Amino acid sequence: MKRPNGFLVLVAATLLGSLLVGHLAAQAPRAPAPQSGGAIALVDVNMIFNNHQRFKMQMEEMRTDVERAEATVQKERQAIQRLGEQLEQYQGTRDYRAMEQDIAERQTKLAIQVRRQQREFLEREARIYHNTYKEIWQAVDYFCRNQNIAMVLRFNRDPADTSKPEEVLRDINKPVVWHRNGLDITDRILADINRDQHRVGQPPSDSPAGRGPFQR
Repeated sequence: MKRPNGFLVLVAATLLGSLLVGHLAAQAPRAPAPQSGGAIALVDVNMIFNNHQRFKMQMEEMRTDVERAEATVQKERQAIQRLGEQLEQYQGTRDYRAMEQDIAERQTKLAIQVRRQQREFLEREARIYHNTYKEIWQAVDYFCRNQNIAMVLRFNRDPADTSKPEEVLRDINKPVVWHRNGLDITDRILADINRDQHRVGQPPSDSPAGRGPFQR
């Protein structure tokens, strides 16, 4: 069974590749906008995922569950292997066929169990990514409505390691080539999300006021 960080490379790339874009009809701002007169803000979604307390806790819990499931599977594989070694001792006896069938049934059952657990962990990780992204969207939505920001673009503020060609290429292909100081609201969004410690482990709200992306 593969570990969970190998399950959702495609799902994570899809979620993290989305743009946080909203056409907002807000009232007068309660506080000064990040940049005077600016209608666009920037958010480093990767940075928020990497420092989101609830997301990190849920992923760690799932890793623990995966390791526990792997240990159970490994124990059963070893038991089947021992039976296979014992089977040779029963060659030509009446018990040979029954024991051979028992081994085959346990192998089939184990294979089904592994596939089911892989699917369950895949779906579980997808829900964690989905709920975290939804919560980021909700926090951005709330902030922008109060700051009169019309659009938020995803960007990556990490500097490229010039010794790594793939990072240099990533830096060259950034959609945001330049921006003024004050447009990056990542730290503010992350602080808002992590502020309520008692909500750690709770999914984002599904109320109309907190409705996010992926909903119709």
